Amino acid sequence: MADYREIGAETERMVARWLRGEGWAGAERRIRTGYRTAERTVADQGDLTGLPGLCVQVKSLRPATRMELAVPGWLAETEAQREASSATLGLLVVRRWGTVDVGRWWAFLELADLRGLLDGTLGALGVPGTRLHDVAPVRLELRHVVHLLREQGWGGTEAAA
Repeated sequence: MADYREIGAETERMVARWLRGEGWAGAERRIRTGYRTAERTVADQGDLTGLPGLCVQVKSLRPATRMELAVPGWLAETEAQREASSATLGLLVVRRWGTVDVGRWWAFLELADLRGLLDGTLGALGVPGTRLHDVAPVRLELRHVVHLLREQGWGGTEAAA
């Protein structure tokens, strides 16, 4: 059986590959994450790079795990990573075991961010970290979030065929 790190790394690579096919040509797995030593701390800036304005955290959730218990903490981590990376949007992507189509995996974001995507005001309040948040996570399939992002001009100009 593969260990959790291998599963996590492969899940991150799968999301990056899928996003490249959706117009984010620079999407790659971030090799180095945050760390803390006695002398210094480097904040985690998310699991993927090459996504201007986006901070993406990827989790691989086994079916037996109770997602509703894990998601609030993961979203808090995602928000901290978004702030550390100065991104406009923090997105939590959770692998759905038994579903090989990455576009059908779960994507979580805050209600305020979804509202901003829908009305075109995402990031309009200026400096990351000063946004007003509704404390209400929203779950969509990743393909739907990407569709909304592309409608607002995020990502590349062409998706892979």
